[in-house]
Amino acid sequence: MKIGLCYRDSIHEEFIDELIKYVDFLELMPDITGYKETKRLLKLCEENNVDIGIHCLRSSLGSKEGIYRPAIEQYAFYSDYVNAKYYSDHVAYSHIHGIYLSKVFPIEYTVENVQIMRRNLEITSSFFSNPILIENITQNKLSNKNVLSEGRFFKELLKDVNPRIKILFDVTNAYVTALNNNYSFEEYTSEYPFERIECIHVSGFERDRGGVLRDTHSNSINNEILTSTEWILQRTNPKYILIERDFNIQSIDDVLEDICKIRCIVR
Repeated sequence: MKIGLCYRDSIHEEFIDELIKYVDFLELMPDITGYKETKRLLKLCEENNVDIGIHCLRSSLGSKEGIYRPAIEQYAFYSDYVNAKYYSDHVAYSHIHGIYLSKVFPIEYTVENVQIMRRNLEITSSFFSNPILIENITQNKLSNKNVLSEGRFFKELLKDVNPRIKILFDVTNAYVTALNNNYSFEEYTSEYPFERIECIHVSGFERDRGGVLRDTHSNSINNEILTSTEWILQRTNPKYILIERDFNIQSIDDVLEDICKIRCIVR
């Protein structure tokens, strides 16, 4: 099991020459990581025997209009260039009529959307020879049009699809969604096809004055997230566990603290 970091240029760049010694894996984002930085990171990873995966924002895998092909083609080139162990994006849509919406938006967990995503993933799989990972996103308010639980949606979606299509399970996304919608984490995730989880994301969250959880990626990993991650690890054996820390980093120690926490629970 490889432990790594979701890399962000503006946050980790000044520390990466030292950080690379403490990780087994880097996840890069083609949408924000340019050619020169990618080339430098690729060299660093080769020198330190660190593998690379890619995480994307603009595929629009859940769109009724179909995938956003210009982005998919870009990601496929990038994936080949860095010899990525996987390509990943979200169970969500990011475009309407070809216009990027600046973030990903949730889809309803319905039988119709299972079929739509299956078609989109079949097309997407033709662009990549490596595993394709799909990620659950944070939802502060679940749609009243859902007819399937999140776990059941993933289970139905992955039936009889290309075996290269697997899950990038974000523990914090699921935890925040569950508690903000009055579920326990265990209840909310119980129907997931745990055997299809290839990679796990973990990050810290904040709680506002009203008690609502916010998935900010700006704090050290909370004890609740560590406990939830342990619960997931009792049910699956992912290849990668990656830390997301996008803000509020004062020194390399802020990141190393999270890496240490994850290594401890994996041991």
